[in-house]
Amino acid sequence: MISFRKFVLVGAMLAAFAGLAAAQPAVTTLNIVPGSNPATPMFPSPTLRAEGITEALPYLTVTITANGVPELGVKATYDLTLLSTSGAPITSPTAQILVAPVGGVGVAMPGTAVYGGVVRIPGVVFTFDGIDATASIVIEGLRIDANAIGPNAFVTLQATAFPSNGVIPVGVTANPVTATNATVATILTSLKTTVTPTSDNATKGSTTSGPWTSTMADGSAFDPTATDPATLNPAGALFTAKFMALYAGAFWVNAPENDLRFTFTITNIPSGLTLYVPQTAGPLTLILGTDANGFGGYPAPATVASYAVPANGMVTYQLDPAAINVGNTPAYSVPVYSVGTTPLAVTSAAAPFTFTGGYAPLSTDVSNSASKPILRFATTSVTEYDSFIVVNLPSSHFAFPYVVTGNGWVTGIAIINGGAGFGSAADPTKGNAGTCKLTFYSADGTVVAPTAVTVPLTGAAETAIVPGGNYGFTLDQAIGTGSYAGIVFGACTFDNAKAFGYLNGDGTTAAYLAQ
Repeated sequence: MISFRKFVLVGAMLAAFAGLAAAQPAVTTLNIVPGSNPATPMFPSPTLRAEGITEALPYLTVTITANGVPELGVKATYDLTLLSTSGAPITSPTAQILVAPVGGVGVAMPGTAVYGGVVRIPGVVFTFDGIDATASIVIEGLRIDANAIGPNAFVTLQATAFPSNGVIPVGVTANPVTATNATVATILTSLKTTVTPTSDNATKGSTTSGPWTSTMADGSAFDPTATDPATLNPAGALFTAKFMALYAGAFWVNAPENDLRFTFTITNIPSGLTLYVPQTAGPLTLILGTDANGFGGYPAPATVASYAVPANGMVTYQLDPAAINVGNTPAYSVPVYSVGTTPLAVTSAAAPFTFTGGYAPLSTDVSNSASKPILRFATTSVTEYDSFIVVNLPSSHFAFPYVVTGNGWVTGIAIINGGAGFGSAADPTKGNAGTCKLTFYSADGTVVAPTAVTVPLTGAAETAIVPGGNYGFTLDQAIGTGSYAGIVFGACTFDNAKAFGYLNGDGTTAAYLAQ
């Protein structure tokens, strides 16, 4: 027999459940639309960067509709699940996902789980105002891998509301309610990186004849130790790199922990040429000490006006967020200065500078890791062209079809630097001094030892053959002791090379010009 006290307690509980059942609305529809939280308004255009791995979705307004008008203050608690139906993972760090009443301040939802293309937000409370049958909340902080979807595409989400366990009262029908797919954003390629030659050298097919050293504002040679930025001369730079937004708001940042960065990398920089970039370029500040992806590092001190491009050729700049104008399509330019010799000491007749540019930091991590930088990008920005300087070295070649040394034979060789005017009335000294590399082949065309010898020979009084000059040696001086018979091919770093040879041995002497 139940005690009176227990009976009263059970009766009170049943009465409470009955009251809750009367107050708790049965939700019939669910809607999700991109919107704006009045308390923290976002940039109004929900356009995502196609280069972005962690692009911020617009604020999402989720609305539930009851089958009647609930009384003022009635609440409905649901576990929300948002599914990316565009095939891209959600990359939001958990602590960044906020939920708020419309017009309220967002708070992080404890226990939020993000995995792949699904985000689950448990225990979301919808409060009805007693005026109509709808209640809404705003979700902010969701990020998605837009790069996985690609440009000229849409981001679609599907929302499902599951009644929270232990909250829906007894006797209330509470089936999951699913919204149809909602288009919440578009994706566009947002950045174009261009290269504008400033010096005559910074063009395809340029030669070594121009001034490889940039000029200062007063016309003097570029000074890497200058401390006053006003003394730098962008018009005298070797080339200018430009980061150009392809739509309004492309450079908008919704990640206070990370400022937007730009990077470019130059490879195949010839020896004899050193490149420098300014400490600041408009609203951009040079970042030193980054990793290979442009992450980390520190702002370059303003102790000097320019810094040498790192050995890996990668330059990273950070954009001052206060300087961003989201209402237009800005472009930020970085002049690149040079200090170099003439001719440049490159190792081949065509050495292209390779230029690539884009956002930073670069990454392939599409997880929701809180240890990674919130802003991360793939290398898919548009670069105007990548090989924009080709150094055409002065060069010429010659070949001896047959030389021999040893066993009583001696071959003598003389190499002449014809300079720029060999065979004409021009002054041959207008050419450039240089060296030649000799390669040795057997009669069947196989390279044989020694595979290469540089002329002038090691230990010679001169280190280069001057225009109009010549250098002579015997084959045994070049290859040492032993015998050799075969072909010699010569490649010189100056124009109009000519070579003369003679053979002496077994009572025979022959002289001839190389081919």
